[in-house]
Amino acid sequence: MNGARIRTAGALVTLALAVPLVACKTKAADPAPADSATAAPVTASAPTPPPSVSAADPTPPAPTPDPAAPPPPAPVGVAVAKPPPPPPPIVEVRPPPPGVAAEWFFVEGHHRWDGVRYVWERGHWERRPTRRGAMWVPGHWDRRPDGMHVWINGHWG
Repeated sequence: MNGARIRTAGALVTLALAVPLVACKTKAADPAPADSATAAPVTASAPTPPPSVSAADPTPPAPTPDPAAPPPPAPVGVAVAKPPPPPPPIVEVRPPPPGVAAEWFFVEGHHRWDGVRYVWERGHWERRPTRRGAMWVPGHWDRRPDGMHVWINGHWG
């Protein structure tokens, strides 16, 4: 019995929502005033379909990713219930600094979470910030109050 009431109520709600929409479309389609004695009955017409696309239309080629380009940054706010452990680090040879060593900091190679999996970030030199006390904070998992974990990329803190 409850199922029949729910179906009946659902049908009434659907009908109640559909009737005002039909009335609005009918009024919008009628350019003549409502009290005009010469007004013709309003007929609904189908909207014009969008232009079709044919095989002869030129399609721009899909862009090819640059293999030398760095990977995109991790999506903001991707939460993981239990983060997987990163793979073992890859041993790299540290190149010499690009300038005066005191002005540069070497960020060791590390695995960065990209929202789906770990991606290896090669070690690289970064110019030290000019503000006093700036320290490099390596990428890490941060636990939120709801118990989920969010990856925080390495940054100057």
